Amino acid sequence: MHKTFAAKIERMSHDGSALAELEGNQVHIHGMLPGEEGVIDATRKNKVYQGVLKELTKASPSRKTPEELHYLSCSPWQVMEYPLQAELKHAVISELFSYHTDAPKSGFTPAAQFYGYRTKVEFSFCDRDGDTEIPLSLAFHERGGGVRRLPLPKGCALVSDAMNRVALAIVEKLRAEGYTARDLKTLVVRESKSEGELLAILYAKREEIKEFNVDDIPGLVGFLVFHSTEKSPASIPSRWSEAQCVVARLPASRSGWGSATSPASRTAPAGSRTGCRSCGRGASRLAA
Repeated sequence: MHKTFAAKIERMSHDGSALAELEGNQVHIHGMLPGEEGVIDATRKNKVYQGVLKELTKASPSRKTPEELHYLSCSPWQVMEYPLQAELKHAVISELFSYHTDAPKSGFTPAAQFYGYRTKVEFSFCDRDGDTEIPLSLAFHERGGGVRRLPLPKGCALVSDAMNRVALAIVEKLRAEGYTARDLKTLVVRESKSEGELLAILYAKREEIKEFNVDDIPGLVGFLVFHSTEKSPASIPSRWSEAQCVVARLPASRSGWGSATSPASRTAPAGSRTGCRSCGRGASRLAA
């Protein structure tokens, strides 16, 4: 089903989407704020109505320009001033707590950092922007369950500069090796805010990924490569490659990851331990 209709937004959903009514059904629309009016294209998928804002006819005074063009794919809340965002999120928490009579009273502490705060990001890949062929790039899936992927030439503002630098450096190496978006599935980057160290995990649809050097990427202390079956869209390993499992060398006196080493070519010194939580080699882990 596909319909175009005029909507006025009265309230928001917990996921940051605005809610409108269409023939007695709720329509979720990302990118609109309470009190706003606009023209909506609505489609039904899996019994859920999703709307796309085609024209904004009345804007909220709390609307602001989002930090990045792909904001609908990573954080629809970017389109509103932070005081309204905090108010709406507090209301969501209060509503959830209200379902239980014995639940404690909900509280809300405003954020001190609006961008660069996330400790994990999962990028996809693309080598097309619409009908235009482009070099291999990091990407996010377009919100709404479509097949289109949005290229991210600078990464994402919700993660730190260091996380973006690592991800962009890895995709540059993959590009140099000649890999395409068909060969790859996702790149996960995690950051220890306390240690300032990063771990990257590449999930590839191609069964064999040629080993390449990552020692020259600042801050990267662990890099894993897994084959992940095309039968599932999820970032789950089908198997891992010994040659591509670069794990951290962790001195016994420290918590968190240490300097990177390859288990296929190096031996850990006495008093240290090597490990990878994902593949089960040893007991090291990324600090919180």
